[in-house]
Formats: sequence, C-alpha cells, structure tokens
Amino acid sequence: MHTLSDHPASADACTDTTPPAGANSFQPADIDRLMNEAFNVPRDPRDPRSLAYRLGVRVIMEEKLLGTPMHVCPYPLGQATADAYFSGHAEGHRIVEIAQWKRERDSLRCMAKAFGGAA
Repeated sequence: MHTLSDHPASADACTDTTPPAGANSFQPADIDRLMNEAFNVPRDPRDPRSLAYRLGVRVIMEEKLLGTPMHVCPYPLGQATADAYFSGHAEGHRIVEIAQWKRERDSLRCMAKAFGGAA
C-alpha cells in the first residue's frame, strides 16, 4: 500500500511551473501516472483488478482532476461488472484526495521557500 510519504516533496524541486496552492493543474499524463502507481508497482504488488474496476477508478480521477464529465456506467446494472465499476469509484476518490493533498503540500512548500521560510 502506498503512503503519503512515498514520494516526499522537496523544496529544491520547486520550479516556475510549480502550481500555486489551490490550483487545479492536473494533466492527462498525471492520470496515467497515478493509474500506473496504483496498479503497476512491482515493489508493492497487489491483487489484480478487473478492467471494469480500473475504468471506474480512472473515470473518477478524470472527473475530479481534469473536469471531464462523468460517464454513465457502461455495464448493465445489477451485473458484477457494474459492481466492479462502482467499487472502482471508491478507490478513485481516495487517489484523488491524496493527489490533491500532495499537490497542495508541494505548492505550500515552494511558497515557503520563495519567501525564505523553512520548507
């Protein structure tokens, strides 16, 4: 299981492109990276998840981080695939919360560094 400290941010990593605190600056490549971190980490293997589950995760991340309109469930309701899709939503929400928290933390560290504070 990944933790919030898996990828510690460093104030030295601040750049002119570091988003300001509160900015929604996620890109499609960020979604791909988050999906890869969630499902393809060799050092932290997990049980495989179905395509329907992973699609549910991705749909939530795209909606919350990119503003993409949410899709209607592509599977027949009452079927296992629809259940997996909706279960993926729960993990998608968790990943979004952590990603937003990390982005906010990194932005605040960069602002602190810019103003001479300890990060």
